[in-house]
Amino acid sequence: MARINISEMEKIEKLRNSVQEEVQATYTTFISNGEKYFQIDTYGTKERVFSGKVSQVIQLDRKNAQVLIDLLKTEFNIAN
Repeated sequence: MARINISEMEKIEKLRNSVQEEVQATYTTFISNGEKYFQIDTYGTKERVFSGKVSQVIQLDRKNAQVLIDLLKTEFNIAN
């Protein structure tokens, strides 16, 4: 499980990249200690040994969600 601090995330350049296989994902929102969180759960490939089990969890609070939105708008040249 990971709660990402996007404000400290930096862009790096890689020499080799590859497009990953699409997998099932779900999301949920919840409140903890008065703060709202957005959580993405991924379930891995269909060939996975434990099919249907959560593979990775990513959590964002409001501040980091806004930073991610701003990064995506910049990288994909999306206007407001």
